[in-house]
Amino acid sequence: MIDRLLNYGFAIVLIALLVLYSGAAERVWILGSVLLCSAIVFVAYINNYFTIDGAGAALMVGILSVGLGGWFGTFILIFFYAGAHVLAWWFEMPEHPEMEARKHGMQIWSESFWFVLFIALYYTFEQTWLIVAASAALASSAAVTWRAITDRSLAYNAKLVTTLKHVPSGTAGSVSYKGTLAAAAAVLIVALIFLFATPSLDFRAAAIIVLAGFSGCFADSYLCAIFIVHKSAKRWLSDPVKKTKLAGLQRLVPDRQGSLFLAAGLASAIAVLLY
Repeated sequence: MIDRLLNYGFAIVLIALLVLYSGAAERVWILGSVLLCSAIVFVAYINNYFTIDGAGAALMVGILSVGLGGWFGTFILIFFYAGAHVLAWWFEMPEHPEMEARKHGMQIWSESFWFVLFIALYYTFEQTWLIVAASAALASSAAVTWRAITDRSLAYNAKLVTTLKHVPSGTAGSVSYKGTLAAAAAVLIVALIFLFATPSLDFRAAAIIVLAGFSGCFADSYLCAIFIVHKSAKRWLSDPVKKTKLAGLQRLVPDRQGSLFLAAGLASAIAVLLY
């Protein structure tokens, strides 16, 4: 339900920007992005990459990223979605768990919400710090994905970030040397895309994207460990004294997608503060 509301909300934002802020050439670009993204998402959907809600979310994210983000949004979105598949192919794992399940709407929005939000704001106000925040958010999400694939493929022993105890690779909240290196590579690539796809070579901004994106990736591990492995919030809310009054808060405890969403938001906040 929430993913559909986000689709409708951002569709309204897109129409408003198209009418109020777009020139003739920009309108042609946005309309072209609608046609291109529609074709790509349709092909992905019939090949079982998305659920129906996932396809709607992916279409909206694609149109906003390409239509409002220009070449920068196009390149970074291609890297984000294609990079995970290339990495899994490199490890010769076509049936990799990270790639196998069809993506649903909340998965798409949890990893892309902050990116498209700041892209839309950048299109409106044209302030550099907004596109830096957008890049940091997607760098965080990309780093989480690359780390997860690498951990499941190469890291046979990982450590839980809160206790440093050995856990099976792929466990929520776990870290490993190889996974950390993969995450660092992901944020570096996003920073390079930022450097070469934006008008100015702002190396300070690129360094902030790397730092903020990597921090977001680490925050995702910590949040997963706290909320999923240790279940700290659920155990506190299930206390007999609090159970009747605070039972509704159980729904607000972050799951895997919620942790990713919060981590990407934190990466954006760090980028804004440092820039």
